[in-house]
Amino acid sequence: MNNLLERFFAGSDAIRAWRGRDRLWAVASVGFVLVLGGQMRLLFGQEAIRQAIQQPAITASQRLPSADKVVDSYLKAVGGKKRVAAVRDATYEWTIQLKDQQIGIARTFTRMPASVRTEITFGNGQLTSAANARSAWKRGLGGELQTLTDSEAAAARLQAVLDAARLVDVKKSNVLARVVSVKKVGPEPAYVVEFSLRSGARLRYLFSTTTKLLLSIEDDARQTTTRFQDYRLEGNLIEPHRVSINNAGQGELTFLLQRASYNAGLADSIFDPPRGTEALDVVALLREVSRNQDVLEKRFTEYSFVQKETSREISSKGE
Repeated sequence: MNNLLERFFAGSDAIRAWRGRDRLWAVASVGFVLVLGGQMRLLFGQEAIRQAIQQPAITASQRLPSADKVVDSYLKAVGGKKRVAAVRDATYEWTIQLKDQQIGIARTFTRMPASVRTEITFGNGQLTSAANARSAWKRGLGGELQTLTDSEAAAARLQAVLDAARLVDVKKSNVLARVVSVKKVGPEPAYVVEFSLRSGARLRYLFSTTTKLLLSIEDDARQTTTRFQDYRLEGNLIEPHRVSINNAGQGELTFLLQRASYNAGLADSIFDPPRGTEALDVVALLREVSRNQDVLEKRFTEYSFVQKETSREISSKGE
């Protein structure tokens, strides 16, 4: 879902006008803050000290829990690991809002072990993206198909693994996890769990230290932040009914969950690129092959060695 937003925010005239007004408001606000900055700095500093004294902080000296413990607590909070693991595939239907006004609808599909597809429909067309173990791709409003590469593809595949598996036994998919810090999300602190692949893909999941629920996902590769709110029962699981996605500070879309269905037997083929219209980006493919060759040669030099052998013939006289 994240990698579709940049195209949407760059397209609509109405959105461009909205962004223009927001920029003017932001410039005015910044100027106002700069004028008052000298007078307010001391006040803000004193207020920060007061809050630090009143509210106990989680310091570096306190030991962070393991990633397994944080994830297990989350799974327990949303219904239990056994119930979560029983979901083999899921379909979600959403309405999309911008500034409390509905502008479209969306559907998301997940299928174990690592397949995700998103369809976002606006008045002027549909955006589609998908990722699985074989490929990562997206299709724009004009119907153009693009294969994701490099860090964007790696991040999409990593999120597909995490979303489809619902964080259950992700180590089996060679996903590494570690708690890196504690960070505030709004008023509450959260454990920051970094999930990564050996390819270099990284995503940060922020779990509440109190409710144990997932509060947000930070994706540096695609420059998106996703926030999860309004957790309620949907079937046998607790699901977020409000998901807000901010794309590189360009704007924020809000997805409101209308319906969820589980284990409908989704076909694996719906996560593959459309047949007959696949566009092969030859330049990007050759560039990626070249980079992989450079890495291969570097690895070869790390493990290769030179062996010298000397053969000597000795006569019957011992010479």
